[in-house]
Amino acid sequence: MGVDFAGPLIYKINKNEEGKAYILIFTCAVLRAVHLEVTKSQMAIEFQRKLNAFITRRTRPQRMISDNAAVFKTTADWIRKLRRSEELHDFLAAQEIQWTFNLAKSLWWGGMYERLIKDVKKTLYKTLGKTKLTLEQLEAVVMDIEKHMNNRPLTYVESESGENQILTPNLIMWGQGAHILEDIEVEDDELTRFHRRLNNAKQHAWSRWQREYLHSLMESHRVKRLDAHTPEVGEIVLILGEEKNRGRWKKGKVIRIVKGADGVARGVTLLHKGKQLERPIQSVCPLEIRSAEHEPNQGACPKRREPTRERRRAAVDAASHIKNIFRDDD
Repeated sequence: MGVDFAGPLIYKINKNEEGKAYILIFTCAVLRAVHLEVTKSQMAIEFQRKLNAFITRRTRPQRMISDNAAVFKTTADWIRKLRRSEELHDFLAAQEIQWTFNLAKSLWWGGMYERLIKDVKKTLYKTLGKTKLTLEQLEAVVMDIEKHMNNRPLTYVESESGENQILTPNLIMWGQGAHILEDIEVEDDELTRFHRRLNNAKQHAWSRWQREYLHSLMESHRVKRLDAHTPEVGEIVLILGEEKNRGRWKKGKVIRIVKGADGVARGVTLLHKGKQLERPIQSVCPLEIRSAEHEPNQGACPKRREPTRERRRAAVDAASHIKNIFRDDD
């Protein structure tokens, strides 16, 4: 399990007073699930209390790993304080938890996992850094971010009936996804302002995180292979930019690849809720974990694309001229 930190985030105590809050980020590298905890202190005893709450609500990790060379100074200072706490060491020993700080030995670190951590922290800083929410509102937004992250589609499995079951971290952990509740409507003016502010913050956080996540997801596929972003027939993909409701992901099954005159995929025909949709290739993205039959061979080099257009006359003449120069030298 990875352990990371974000903050400080400013929250409003009253009209004239502000406080600082920090976010603990627990991430399971196997299930790719995320658990977020809000804390008002960097003290080791407070971290121990939050870790104990995590163990009570989730499970006891056998191993925790943190970045020893943290990018953020606050994170690095916090980790150094925790490492000096004898009480925390005793607590970890009693729980039989090993905490290491060297990512170089962590084979699962990097790639999409590391991008996920960065996306979480960037979303928290960009959406909550200057909003001046109350602590209760801040906690509500953080819980909303956690819920939607654990409801993101990871991959899919095909049942005997031929239907595709979308797997999410929540579904793997609990056997069901987290329910997306509709925003509460209230009549009281003060409560209306409170809920409007809270819902706006949630929507902003969702939009920001979805944008960061999709960007990282497409980048992850490109790293594996130049054409890895191109889906294949039969694959389930995300349809980008069309789902407006918070926490919803529009998905479709690829039934045809549309190629241009150069043989390059330009678009896809999708099956979505019984209807066929046509979308450009830039508007779809494969899921985070692709099935074995659709996963590109990471060791293979991408094939060089042969030119489909005749060379220009000037290029032909230049090449001929260069050959003649070398022929004359001989």
